[in-house]
Amino acid sequence: MGKYHDRINWKKELRLLPGYIIVCAWVALTAAILFWIVCASLSSTKEILTGRVMDFSNGLKWDNYVTAWNTQNVSLYFFNSLVYAIVSCVGVLLISAPGAYVLSRWKFVGGKAIRIGLVIAMSVPTIMIIMPLYSLAVQWGIKGSRAVGCAVHYAARTVYHDLPTGFLLLTVPVL
Repeated sequence: MGKYHDRINWKKELRLLPGYIIVCAWVALTAAILFWIVCASLSSTKEILTGRVMDFSNGLKWDNYVTAWNTQNVSLYFFNSLVYAIVSCVGVLLISAPGAYVLSRWKFVGGKAIRIGLVIAMSVPTIMIIMPLYSLAVQWGIKGSRAVGCAVHYAARTVYHDLPTGFLLLTVPVL
């Protein structure tokens, strides 16, 4: 079976060029910032404060990671993040996959309204939900409870953002 290639529409590509330039600039800036963060993490405090972040003449300071891991409970925070991320992903997939299947395969009354509702739910910025969640945590007396507080936060975030995203992404047809 032969391969079929469309001809390149250069006019369309030239119209898209400014967008490509912006995306490439954004990626380059993000990569530069991440590179600086990694270099700073491998430098001493004195090197950072004197502006010699990328001067590794005294060697790389890998002990910064060991110190953070042992004295700042990074291992506990890493484990908590891993558990919450796994539970959230599994929960979202378990709920989104069947819902997305129904939305993509069956046409029914209200299906379009549900899709519009999902898009509207995704348009709410995450920062808009943090203060109401904090107020609820204070009212319910679970502010200091790490497990319960995170569970409430993830449950609320999942309901208004992750589930709609999962529903809509899983309804996209696969080529």
